Amino acid sequence: MTLLRNPLNLVINRWNSSIRYQMILSFTFVTLAVVLISSFALYSYQRDFLYTQSVNSTISLAKTLSFSSSSWVVANDVVGLQEVLQGAATSEDLKFALVLSPRGKVIASTKPEYIGHSFDDSLSLNILSLEPTTHILLNTSNLIDVVVPVQANKRLVGWVRVERTRETLNKNLTDVAIAGIAIAILLILIISMLASFLARRLTSGISRLLNVATDAEQGKDFLRIDTNRKDELGVLAHHLYQAFDTINAEKKERNKLSQAVQQAGESILITNREGVIEYVNPAFTSLTGYDAAQAIGKKAKHLDSSSKDKQLREEIERTILSGHTWQGKAMDRKQSGEFYPSMMTISPIKNDLDETTHFVVFHQDLSQFQALEEQFHQAQKMESLGTLVGGIAHDFNNALAGITGNIYLAKKSVAEMPDVVNKLANVEKLSFRASDMIRQLLTFARKGQIDLNEIPLTPFVKETFKFLRASIPENIKMTQSITNDSMIINGDATQLHQVVMNLINNARDAVEGASNPEIKFILEKFDTDDAFVRIHDDFNTGSYAHLIVKDNGCGIPSANLEHLFEPFYTTKEVNKGTGLGLAMAFGAISSHKGIIEVESEEGKGSSFHVYLPLIESSTKVSAASNGEILEGCGETILIVDDNNTARESNKEILTSLNYKVIEASDGLDAIDTFKRHQNKIMLIVSDLVMPRLGGLDAIRQIENVQPDVKVIFVTGYDKDEVLKGEDYSDKYIILSKPCSVERLSQTIRNQLDS
Repeated sequence: MTLLRNPLNLVINRWNSSIRYQMILSFTFVTLAVVLISSFALYSYQRDFLYTQSVNSTISLAKTLSFSSSSWVVANDVVGLQEVLQGAATSEDLKFALVLSPRGKVIASTKPEYIGHSFDDSLSLNILSLEPTTHILLNTSNLIDVVVPVQANKRLVGWVRVERTRETLNKNLTDVAIAGIAIAILLILIISMLASFLARRLTSGISRLLNVATDAEQGKDFLRIDTNRKDELGVLAHHLYQAFDTINAEKKERNKLSQAVQQAGESILITNREGVIEYVNPAFTSLTGYDAAQAIGKKAKHLDSSSKDKQLREEIERTILSGHTWQGKAMDRKQSGEFYPSMMTISPIKNDLDETTHFVVFHQDLSQFQALEEQFHQAQKMESLGTLVGGIAHDFNNALAGITGNIYLAKKSVAEMPDVVNKLANVEKLSFRASDMIRQLLTFARKGQIDLNEIPLTPFVKETFKFLRASIPENIKMTQSITNDSMIINGDATQLHQVVMNLINNARDAVEGASNPEIKFILEKFDTDDAFVRIHDDFNTGSYAHLIVKDNGCGIPSANLEHLFEPFYTTKEVNKGTGLGLAMAFGAISSHKGIIEVESEEGKGSSFHVYLPLIESSTKVSAASNGEILEGCGETILIVDDNNTARESNKEILTSLNYKVIEASDGLDAIDTFKRHQNKIMLIVSDLVMPRLGGLDAIRQIENVQPDVKVIFVTGYDKDEVLKGEDYSDKYIILSKPCSVERLSQTIRNQLDS
């Protein structure tokens, strides 16, 4: 049983796992059944036919012997009878042939030993009671026994009994059966092979579809079979590929969405309706410090501080449980205990029945954004202040220009009164000092005019430090660490000197009262990295000069740091500071495309850091001027200014310097005046900003009349602001109001002589 059970199980398993095997076995079993039934039916028909034929032939033989022996029986001629029977002895499969008397005694026989005897078996005895007709005494698979009456003149004179075997017949039937079995086996083999071929042919498409399904399930690429077939397989393949395409598209979308969530820079977590965390992305771990194992399974409210704000928590729950999205700012807590501002968005995730099953929470760290926002607000505040200062500076500088011009004329008028001249000189100094203050304000607001030249910073800083060291009390320890590297910057020496002086003076004031006052002065080369550039948006990757002024003084309260660079903001005592020093330093460094930062801790001191971009060296040089006043040679100058006081004072000054002066009140007036006197006018001194038509536009129109006209512009504004977006040539010289008579006279003379 065990031996049979294993093959049977194998067949059953193959049957259940393969349509092709089912088809092969089905074809084989059906063919086997048909062959067996057909063979059996054919064999039975053949056997019955041969059996019947053998019976008929035996009866025919018996009747022939009966007919031939009737006369010999009547004559009682045994010899004749024996001769008749001997002729039948050659009959195939004959067992014996007898001629019997009516009483059953053997008269003649193919077997002589039977002659004279009577058979007493039941079969033989039955003959005596039979009607005189043909009878089949025995008809089995092995024997045929028939009797036929022998009659003479319609009178029974005896019986002929013939008994034959069926050995030859059965042997032939056996041979036929064997041949039939062999043919059946061969036929079954042929049918099985044909069934296998047909099954393989019919199921090849299904097998390929199965392979396609397997590859698709494993995410592999698969080859498509012909879907243009019109049969069921083609329709199945068409629908199957449509399903695969849909599944693959959805899978790609899910993978893309999954990767987007995994790789998103914002913290993302998913909770169930009860707020239990089921998923967190890597950004959540980076932001909060909680890894997935620590967060998943816990309630979200245990990981943030917004849950402690009852009103906020109730607002969030009310919003999201009603199916809406909540968004707002909150203070969250990291695993380290550190708090950080965040923008939080909580949205419901709904199923097909529009039921909320989960919530997705987005966190965005606002720390950097808040810092940038504060910088932006500070920049806006500085810009507004700069706009205000720029507007005031124009009018103020025009007024100072009139004052300084009239002071020069007054000094010239009272040249023989030294006391008056000295007082006027003091007023003149105060006027230019006021002008310097305005220039500092403009510099702070980045609206000032700066003269940028190449400066070798290392020797410049060393010289400046040496100069400033004399102004520092001896009880203050001054240390310096200045690199010997060659560092070239593009800067304004006056402004940079002022910056260094302001920082040193602030450090000096800060260390007053310190037990061991010390100021450190450091200059080094600094190469930016990506982290530094990310924090300082205005910086580019490159090399910078890094200037540090460090003290161990009183330090700056943290509340004051954000106001430190605002103009007129000071924490010093009255009469000890104007509040412009650091503001001017901030504006000057910004104008040099650098930055200034401060680190301070109250009671421990402060460090000011200045970063200035380094450049490659060139051969650019700047010219210096002396204080000599140069007079004219009677040349005619056109003065264009909308300010009457400034125009009149400049006219008197130039007239006193031996120039002829023609006046114009604005640009349009200047064009008309120049056209009338163009043969006499040698130089134009014009304001830049005027009503009706500005100085630059007026000069452009005048150049259409006389291209080589010589021009000097004067302005109370910053030239870069006034000429922003304008394409002006370097041939134009621009002076700032108020301008000293010495510089004005030298500039005019240089232009006329050029």
